[in-house]
Amino acid sequence: MGFLIRRLLALLALVLSLPRLVLSTAVGLVSRPDALVVRLTAEVPDHAAGWRRLFAAQHLLSLEEAVDAIDAARDHARLKLVIVLLDRAGLSLAQAEELARALEGVRAAGKQALVWVDGTTAPCLLVACAADRALAVPEAQLEFVGLRVRAVFLAELLELVGVVPALDREGPYKTAADMFTQRSMTPAHREMSESLGADLYEQVVGAFVAGRGLPRDRVAAAIDDAPVSHRAAVARRLLDGLAYKDEVEARGAALLGLDHDLRTVGPAPLLRRRRDRDLLRDVVVDRPVVALVPLSGTIVPGETGRGLPAHAAVALLDALREQPRVRAVVVRIDSPGGSATASDDLWRAVRRLDQQKPVVASLGRVAASGGYYAAVGARRIVAQPSTLTGSIGIVAGKLHLRPALERLGVGFEGPSFGARAGMFDPDRGFTDDERRAARRELERFYRVFLERVAEGRGLPLFDVERLARGRVYTGRQAHALGLVDRLGGVRAALDEARALAGLTRPHALARVDLPRGWPGLFAAERAAVDAALGPVLTLAALSRERALAWCPAEVDGT
Repeated sequence: MGFLIRRLLALLALVLSLPRLVLSTAVGLVSRPDALVVRLTAEVPDHAAGWRRLFAAQHLLSLEEAVDAIDAARDHARLKLVIVLLDRAGLSLAQAEELARALEGVRAAGKQALVWVDGTTAPCLLVACAADRALAVPEAQLEFVGLRVRAVFLAELLELVGVVPALDREGPYKTAADMFTQRSMTPAHREMSESLGADLYEQVVGAFVAGRGLPRDRVAAAIDDAPVSHRAAVARRLLDGLAYKDEVEARGAALLGLDHDLRTVGPAPLLRRRRDRDLLRDVVVDRPVVALVPLSGTIVPGETGRGLPAHAAVALLDALREQPRVRAVVVRIDSPGGSATASDDLWRAVRRLDQQKPVVASLGRVAASGGYYAAVGARRIVAQPSTLTGSIGIVAGKLHLRPALERLGVGFEGPSFGARAGMFDPDRGFTDDERRAARRELERFYRVFLERVAEGRGLPLFDVERLARGRVYTGRQAHALGLVDRLGGVRAALDEARALAGLTRPHALARVDLPRGWPGLFAAERAAVDAALGPVLTLAALSRERALAWCPAEVDGT
């Protein structure tokens, strides 16, 4: 009965779409586009939310849509060129790597790629290095001036206002507590930061060496001289030429050697064409499904809340276990972690799902601490070379606020019942006995974390202990150490999932999002709040947690 109902619904959808299908087919017969034009601007989301599509005044392309369109252009018989316009695009290095791989696929298919940038940041330059031609806006300067791994320290400020951090950690590289307890980098913190920064810097320089065919010392010298004008960057062969945005299509026509104006098409018709093909298939048969589940933000307990509510994610993953058409799942993790117990709940859900059908974890900008904890429940882990990965460690404790509040005339008094009553209250510090008890629980949870990683990665516990200690790695480093199975983006993770599920016939890709209410209506407002108050709101959300698997690492200059 279910099969018949699905066929009827698919047939109804096809009938309702027939006028548009006929019109688009007719347009496709008479139009002969030469090039696909993809424009990315502002902060580029990994995925396009449905509400944003409905309510945005001007739909901003997501990374997912851009890569899908480029892949469609690669397979399109008539299209000979892909043009990517990075118009003040706020890409991360991980997103840039995904775009670069898509352009490399276009070139491998015998077609050409042109990238134009207004804003020569490291990610935009990395994308440009993957193209046949890299153009930039004329009267501007090279914005990439190197990388900096920056840490903020509040210990002196807290001492000044009378706040006493009572925090503990497991692992010398677990630096989340250093923000509150240190005045400068510890030797371990500095060692890790230097390692991270050096590898990310080499990845950007390596893109120029491989893509532009330049000696490494010349690339490094050009970056050291930045900011320099784009004209100087052309002279140094970091770019191929200069063009205003309105001149790009003429440059594309010249690249193809055309004697007519370049005929272009946007992503929408190509994406619709793919959806229409799927619509026809769905009328005939139930295709197996590979589900893509985005899991992003700080991991918090509960069904709702800012970040990644673990209970909502667990419910979604549990529901996918019961869907017979879902043959494999890719969880796209972009999270610095958060609550240790919520991270364990998420790991458990991923693990249970993987025991029934293969799960592949695709790591985005960051999958550290609790984010990596959840990932090790999957059968395979795929990360970008620049993904901040690992940070296997735990932070626990509290901020003792009584001295600060007493300065403001706030007092505390009341009877206690139980030897450790009020242990986690902020109006007093830990006793020696309480500190030992907190330390015992910290070590216990850290041991659990190590065991989860050892089991998931198939590594001896001794090796995991050596790699853990809170240390953050790039995806490239993590791959060399066995913490990651493969380097690549979402497409590589989907390939892994299909192979593990043994899918050889056409299948459907279904993105399954966590329920988020109505975020698309206020996307711009939420982005502004996150930029201004993100760290404060994150700490507020985590303030009630007894143990944190959280890694607030950031890298400037990308």
